[in-house]
Amino acid sequence: MSGGTSALLFVAVLMCVPMILRLLRVAHPFAINADATRFTGRYARWQVTTITGTVLASKTTTSVQGTAPTYTPVYLDGSYVGQASSGGYVTTTRYDTFRLLDAVGQQHSVSVKNFHTDVNPGDVVTAAWASKGRRKRELVVANHTTRKLYANDVTIHEMTSPHHLRLIGSAALAICSLIGFPLAMAYIFVERHQRKTFYRKGVQPVWAKGRRDAQALAA
Repeated sequence: MSGGTSALLFVAVLMCVPMILRLLRVAHPFAINADATRFTGRYARWQVTTITGTVLASKTTTSVQGTAPTYTPVYLDGSYVGQASSGGYVTTTRYDTFRLLDAVGQQHSVSVKNFHTDVNPGDVVTAAWASKGRRKRELVVANHTTRKLYANDVTIHEMTSPHHLRLIGSAALAICSLIGFPLAMAYIFVERHQRKTFYRKGVQPVWAKGRRDAQALAA
């Protein structure tokens, strides 16, 4: 291998380092400890808070935001032929709000964004939050009556791979290195796998604690 080729390979590997670190980060198991009070492993600084209660009322609201496209006149050989549009977008955000009555008679208002929850008055529900310092994230909503779990993938992604702009930069560097494309694909696969594993296994302590707390509601 020539000196020039070795130098190019070294630079390519160096460009992949940020993405390698990202991959190593998301490869760590993402799970809640047995008593549902915090996460395990490298995420142990994230604490978990849960509230279990009977749904007294629930409602869903939707917020739509967007910008109008801009239009630019188009000329051909000095003659006006029409307009070209560019830009413009519409985003929809769904808010699910419900009020819970816990086992000691206290009421709690819960609001989650883009969880698409289906909870109705009379359902027994556990809501869980993750917090670290001043940061707080709505984590999951577990409906014990229907046995369905609701969450927002964005929340999990923000915890396992924060600083979105840095992630984009790391991925761009890796891909531009010519040897980093498989690395970027591996990151996508591992991050998705960890998220699915969390919903299937890692969140089970929240279900278990919620069921225990639900027994007090029936007492």
